[in-house]
Amino acid sequence: MDRTLVLQRNRITEKTILLLALTVCLIVGPAAGAEVTHLRLESSGLEDLGPGWVYEGWLIEGGMPISTGTFTVAADGAVSQMYFTAEVNDMNQIDAFVLSIEPSPDSDPAPSSVKLLGGDFISGSAHATVAHAAALGDDFSAAAGTYILNAPSGGGAAEYFQGIWWLDPTTGPGPTLSLPALPAGWIYEGWVAGSAGPVSTGRFSSAEGADSDGAGITGGPAAFPPFPGQDFVNPPMDLTDGFAAVISIEPVPDNSSAPFGLKPLIDGMIAALGAGVPQAMSNESVSFPMATATLFDASDQMETAHLRLSLGGLEDLGADFAYEGWLIVDGEAISSGVFTVDGAGEMSQTYFPTQVSDLDAIGAFVLTIEPVPDSDPSPAATHLLGGDVINGRASLSVGHAAAFGDDFSSASGSYILNAPSGGGAADYFNGIWWLDPATGPGPTLVLPMLPDGWAYEGWVAGAEGPVSTGRFTMAEGADNDGAGPDSGQEAFPPFPGQDFVDPAKDLTSGYAAVISVEPEPDNSAAPFAIKPLIDRLVDDVGAGVPQPMGLNLGSLPSGSAALMRTADVLAGANTEGLNNTLWETDLEIHNGSTTATTFTVQLLEAKQANPSPQSMTFELEAFSSVRYPNSMDTLFGFEGTGALRVLVEGDAVKVTSRTFTRSSEGTYGQAIPAHSEDDALAFGEMGRLIQLSYSEASDSGFRTNIGFLNAGMGTVEVNADLYSGDGTFLGTVTVSLEGLEQRQITNAFSMVTNESVDVGYAVVWTDTPGGSFYAYASVVDNQTGDAVFVAVQ
Repeated sequence: MDRTLVLQRNRITEKTILLLALTVCLIVGPAAGAEVTHLRLESSGLEDLGPGWVYEGWLIEGGMPISTGTFTVAADGAVSQMYFTAEVNDMNQIDAFVLSIEPSPDSDPAPSSVKLLGGDFISGSAHATVAHAAALGDDFSAAAGTYILNAPSGGGAAEYFQGIWWLDPTTGPGPTLSLPALPAGWIYEGWVAGSAGPVSTGRFSSAEGADSDGAGITGGPAAFPPFPGQDFVNPPMDLTDGFAAVISIEPVPDNSSAPFGLKPLIDGMIAALGAGVPQAMSNESVSFPMATATLFDASDQMETAHLRLSLGGLEDLGADFAYEGWLIVDGEAISSGVFTVDGAGEMSQTYFPTQVSDLDAIGAFVLTIEPVPDSDPSPAATHLLGGDVINGRASLSVGHAAAFGDDFSSASGSYILNAPSGGGAADYFNGIWWLDPATGPGPTLVLPMLPDGWAYEGWVAGAEGPVSTGRFTMAEGADNDGAGPDSGQEAFPPFPGQDFVDPAKDLTSGYAAVISVEPEPDNSAAPFAIKPLIDRLVDDVGAGVPQPMGLNLGSLPSGSAALMRTADVLAGANTEGLNNTLWETDLEIHNGSTTATTFTVQLLEAKQANPSPQSMTFELEAFSSVRYPNSMDTLFGFEGTGALRVLVEGDAVKVTSRTFTRSSEGTYGQAIPAHSEDDALAFGEMGRLIQLSYSEASDSGFRTNIGFLNAGMGTVEVNADLYSGDGTFLGTVTVSLEGLEQRQITNAFSMVTNESVDVGYAVVWTDTPGGSFYAYASVVDNQTGDAVFVAVQ
């Protein structure tokens, strides 16, 4: 695959305009107060400058030029680079774009005087032409001129058709060229061009006055007029023998022996009209180069984090709340989406594709509890789990600094039975209090300070269910309901606890004592999943006797967040084909690591978006392989075509496939390897599919199918420029793909040509900012139906 960020659409000729685009996007710059612009250059008519020279772009910010970088153009018109970066102080102060021609190497950091194109930014776009004041300052649409044939330096011995002069013999003589004055860095040049190539007739800056070489090195010894022109008498040359006359605009300095791309005046055929007869030239300024610059937001340049959560210990939050995951990217919380948990602890979703600005900048994962509906796009204060992402994986716990900051392993406590609010009329086992009567009384609970969004709560749980004894944040001080709604009228101690005297409740008759950590707000009448301290049976040990509670850390929520690698099988089938064939896809997974792994297979159906693809998750032992025959049917019960996405952890898990059909003599088909996200072509990149063929006869030769898979969730427009082997451009096939949509273009060359293409290739690319896609070709033998899979390069 070509990662040089080159985009080639059409073959460039003098009269063919190619739009390539100059687009500028914003991201946060590396230096304080600076912004980095990303440029995409769309140009038309730029030519190969040859060795020693390059094009260079410039952003004009507050009158100051800032280089966007250099690039070259190949002989076929393909640009070497179309994306560039430049650091500016204020994007709002960028006024214009200018394209110059520079020497290479170039020791001068300033623009040269050879400025070819320029354009002002209007509503975020700049259309750059030669007419801009920073370039040549004129569009040359008014340029005009005539020439005559004569060879005055031959002194009468030469034929008239051996010389060309841009003058009018009837006016003294006088000038005939009407051309604007050129800025510094440019000069006019005359040419005659025949089968042997172009020959210069000299350079000039004024239509009146001799050019740089007078009558030229092939002129005779006699006098010649003080106007641009040249005689070809030694050796003699017949200019009426298939020659064209050209006036070009040339850069200064210039390393080329051919006319530059700016040719305002041309007569394609010099006629034998006789000596001194004016011959008109046509205006060709419409063929001049141009470019377009557009500003766009860098937030479009996103990457997909394929997040898979494996969590345990979570509970059903009810209808008013949901869990929400957050990836911490450069300190910013990016939601990975919400999910619920049913009564059995099963998550409603485990895979969360999340758009982030930089995968390498993901530092942590945090799980919160959020209200439903939720009008606040920021995380709530109820952070439940957190973990740092290390090598693509985060171990999640309540002890992470972004959650509780403590794993509760040091928690401890005891309680006593007593019912002080009953005033002696109640039995001691009608009340529970987390205090030590021997120390004043004093606190017995040792618990970490909770962050915002959480509070402790005491419980007694019996056969009829759990009953709250009140919420609190400190081990010393009354909880939120004092002695509770079932207490008596007498005083109670300022500690967490509760009396159950009206009606009376015997807490020694099968009750448990629990300290939980609860979210705030909380819609549940039961203890939350975090229960750091439990005594599973309240004993009848008498009034005021401390009963210890045990740690309950094994039940705390925990889990992992893994950033999965995608392995995409770009084409698969369970469908009928031509000639009564039945095509199917075997999928194979290999675990080359020393530990067991979990992977997920997803079905991406063709010709539709796949925002929530069907998924199946499996485990695979170390150093093991598994094959799923006819995988689209056996895994998903699906009939049709599409692609398969496999989400795996690490590089040790390998994926491949084979799509084939069965015949009486066995099977035939093609192996299709899995592609990683690095194989996808992003906005600004191009790929090539080679070894393609097309036969207009359906019973011989080959046909080429070209397939695409959108690698992201947003809509992307994909283009395939089709060429014959000699570089002849045949046409473009354009496909719009929705999120994770797969589509195959059958017999693609037949859409752009009626003639066979024995050797062909395709250039594939997207002009959708932020988009990325996969491409492949399948070259099918028309006689046997056998196919070869072609990967993009």
